[in-house]
Amino acid sequence: MTATGRCAGCGAELALEPDRHVVRCDHCGAANLVRGRVTVPVGRLRPALGAPDLPAALARFARGADLGSVPTVAASHELWLPYWVSAPAAAGSPGRAAAGTADPQLAERPLPGAETEPVDETALGADAGWVWPDSAPAPGEVLRYVPWFGVRLSAGGRELDAWVDRVDGEVVTAEPLNPERLRFSPALGALLVAFTVGVLAVGTFVPNPWAALAASVAWGLLAWYPAHRLTAGGRKRPAGAGEARGR
Repeated sequence: MTATGRCAGCGAELALEPDRHVVRCDHCGAANLVRGRVTVPVGRLRPALGAPDLPAALARFARGADLGSVPTVAASHELWLPYWVSAPAAAGSPGRAAAGTADPQLAERPLPGAETEPVDETALGADAGWVWPDSAPAPGEVLRYVPWFGVRLSAGGRELDAWVDRVDGEVVTAEPLNPERLRFSPALGALLVAFTVGVLAVGTFVPNPWAALAASVAWGLLAWYPAHRLTAGGRKRPAGAGEARGR
């Protein structure tokens, strides 16, 4: 006798088979993850990035992290990681990994902003990049597969592992990458010249040493903000740029 269950989306009866992990509801079309007789809604986020988009994503990452050069891709593979997410699973919802991840940084992630589409059982079985959940959901949670690239990067004469979110292009590195200490520019040079001239002028035209000291401090505070904006650490990162997150 065939075991039956209920669709987690509409409640219609489902025919459950022991060798099938995902069952599509004939009534509403929802995909259901089957764990014994328990069904959980399951979907995947539609990827926006393909392998040809990796160099551009890494270039944005390098600019945002102020790296001296753009890392190059030594090897890459597609990866689908499952996350338990409280329903409704909107973009930005906190997700917890439903299976062991390659790096602890991937375990707790906000859901990227992308459309959700049903998981196809044939794709799940044919692609080695799919990871099967090995933990149970909490009440009210649904399963969402997030597409990543597992990447081996070459950067600064060394290789390291990284992961690129195929929805928003965020880059997560297994090890921190050192940014440029300071990116010199003509604007920064002009600011330093103006600051030096101002300090010399204060020392020349203000005879009282305490007043000269106070004026120099005030001038330094005025110059700090534009200098901070012009240095590597103070520039605003471009929208959508990934961050270098390392242990």
